Amino acid sequence: TGPEQQHMQTVRYQVSTVLALAGILLSLLLTANLAWSLRRERERREKLGDELRRSEHLASLGRLLAGVAHEVRNPLAGIRSTVQLWQRLPDQAQTPAALDAVLQAVDRLNALVGRLLYFARTGWEEPRPVDLNAVVRETVDLVRAQADVQGVHLETDLAPSLPPLAGSSQALQQVVLNLTTNALQAMPIGGRLSLQTRALASPRRAELRVADS
Repeated sequence: TGPEQQHMQTVRYQVSTVLALAGILLSLLLTANLAWSLRRERERREKLGDELRRSEHLASLGRLLAGVAHEVRNPLAGIRSTVQLWQRLPDQAQTPAALDAVLQAVDRLNALVGRLLYFARTGWEEPRPVDLNAVVRETVDLVRAQADVQGVHLETDLAPSLPPLAGSSQALQQVVLNLTTNALQAMPIGGRLSLQTRALASPRRAELRVADS
């Protein structure tokens, strides 16, 4: 163990230490790059998920608009025929009953457009009390025209004492609408579609059942 051998041993130790530190630094760099790649991949997947949900929402809205076209035509036809009758017989036809019929038809159209606009909105909502029965009734009203065209009988059995649920009525209506439209697509030549709600034993919890024939 002379001075030269000790010097060579020290040099080897120094080289080994430098290589070990370089390896640790490289590992840290690779780990950081992997974490960055995973974060980018997670952000990309979240973005794709948002785009997929938006596409599903627009597709449901398109099917909904196609289904309610018939429902829109009915009050419009009533308004048109009433106005044409007023043009031919202005004195005899302009009765309070005729005016009330036109106003009711306009209110029906306004309510339908309001429901469509509410459904078309996107975005996150603060959780708030939601009436599940009301959501089911509104959804049934929206798909009733399409069901009538296909000869599908709609049945509802809604529990009267249902507790309010904390959530988003818009998101919940999206779920109910998806279930009902899928059921209608499965029954193109008629059938029966039933929606049932009931309260569960746990507080502020409820169950919705959607079944088709």
